[in-house]
Amino acid sequence: MSGFKVGYPVLIDGAKSSNGSRRSFPAGVAASLLAVALLFAPLTSGIPKAYDLRDHLGATLQVLHSLQSGDFYPRWLSEFHAGFGEPTLLFYPPGLYFVSAPLSALLGGDVLSGLFAALALFAFAGCLGAFAFVRRRFTTAAGALAAAAYGLLPFRVFEIYGAGLDSSFAAWSLLPWVLICLEDCVEEEGAGRASRPGVAAWPLLLAAMTLLNLPAVVLLLYLTAFWLLVRALALRKLAGAPRVLGLAIWGAAIAGVHVIPALVEMREVQILGEELYRGNFLFQGQGFGMGEGIRLVFDRMGLIPGIALAASLVALGAAKTSGDPDLDRRRRSFTLLVGLFGCASLFFATAAARWAWEILPVLQKVNLPWRLLEPLSASAALASAAAAVVLARPGGARAAIRLGVLVLLAGLALFGLVFDGALAAANGKMSAGQTRAAIPQFARKEAYFLPKGARRASEMADVPPLACDQPCGVAVIAQRPALRRFRVAAQAPVHLAVRTYYFPGWTARLVRGASAEPLPIGAEPGTGRIVVEVPPGDNLVELRFGSTVPRRVGGTVSVLALAAWVAWIAVRRRRRLAAAGPA
Repeated sequence: MSGFKVGYPVLIDGAKSSNGSRRSFPAGVAASLLAVALLFAPLTSGIPKAYDLRDHLGATLQVLHSLQSGDFYPRWLSEFHAGFGEPTLLFYPPGLYFVSAPLSALLGGDVLSGLFAALALFAFAGCLGAFAFVRRRFTTAAGALAAAAYGLLPFRVFEIYGAGLDSSFAAWSLLPWVLICLEDCVEEEGAGRASRPGVAAWPLLLAAMTLLNLPAVVLLLYLTAFWLLVRALALRKLAGAPRVLGLAIWGAAIAGVHVIPALVEMREVQILGEELYRGNFLFQGQGFGMGEGIRLVFDRMGLIPGIALAASLVALGAAKTSGDPDLDRRRRSFTLLVGLFGCASLFFATAAARWAWEILPVLQKVNLPWRLLEPLSASAALASAAAAVVLARPGGARAAIRLGVLVLLAGLALFGLVFDGALAAANGKMSAGQTRAAIPQFARKEAYFLPKGARRASEMADVPPLACDQPCGVAVIAQRPALRRFRVAAQAPVHLAVRTYYFPGWTARLVRGASAEPLPIGAEPGTGRIVVEVPPGDNLVELRFGSTVPRRVGGTVSVLALAAWVAWIAVRRRRRLAAAGPA
């Protein structure tokens, strides 16, 4: 049990000693770095005109400004909607920007470099996770191949260069590590079994994914539930399912700072968008609202990993045993986990699963069934790497199967690389200088969470920054994303209208020296902008976007859940050391 005294190396390789894991780790790092370098190499010829890239650049810029102003958990992004602002990060997970904005600051305020540096870090984490997940059941070569295959998946190239699904890309980069955690959760059973670090990491990883991309978490939980159900039916016992689900709830509690206020305060906004899921299934042919070109792209991104997954599962199922019953059992567990995740993803991404999208809770909120191309592709990459190395060994399977599957996988890999190049260039490029110059304008675009009762900014282009309904003098004293101060001079009471949408959390105060008193504040009927009732005189008025009851409850739940997790980790560590005995 010496490997379990170290802890972290066991997460890398459950089949070998901790020293073997340490020796293999540099190979995983090298393979991951190579894959990341190749993934982002097209940036040397220009910045992709990815659809959502402008949203992420605009949000990163505003989060950077908020952090610089002392707001360390920004929710209000003040530049969206042409300066009317929006509570974007109350509803959209802030995780990506909490990484990209500090990196931008470290890079001298360069938001473009900061965002892509964050994506590169997530990509590296995903590749290293793919290496760790496959390496622990197979070989270092299989892990390195998995890291390379995962890093260059066509759908992940599409996310960066085509759609600009940067938050989704970041969240799904944690999937290989999640799979390690799920394996550990169902294998840590019974008295005397060694504690596995993946068990402790599972709630934290789920919280991280929640703070990165909510659709990814919804899909992950459905896939996990499907795997647990099939596994329980096969084994005729729950076999770790309560642990997986209980720790998932714990992870949601750690992310409560975002989840609780998002759920409670959603009724205060109208989401600018439309229901798209019915027209975005794979392989449903023409006439469903998806253009011919993009439909073929999605179908190919589903077909390639679908074929690779099927061939790999056949090869792994036909492979001869290793001679180690425990290792063979864990390899079967690997195949079941990857196979079920991949097959379920493929099924739910097609129109055959339309009925499930109609009846399963929350699933329609994901909106785009082709989002499942991410777990499908990842499953195919992991299974293919394992199958390729198993088949490359003499005697690993029948000669015909070995040769046929290896040729097929090699052909799919080659086609995938060519497809990557086409996807990276499909939307065209613009120079880095042009992109940086456009970022302030990106920050002022119409966003997605318009307060209810508010008019769109495009309909109020001539609204001034400040206006009074009576003669008054107004001067701006301070202007920060979540804090405004104005000097208002009037001989009679006035209604001060501010070119900012009102939303719960905005408060107004009349500041007089060291004291302050609240002022009535609300939304102007018909526009939704802030209106403050200011008394006569020469007054200093302060507006601040702060907390509400749901936000305070969410923050409290997160702090308590995280503190409990830290205490639990300490207890597990003491038990592990006690079980290991003297060194």
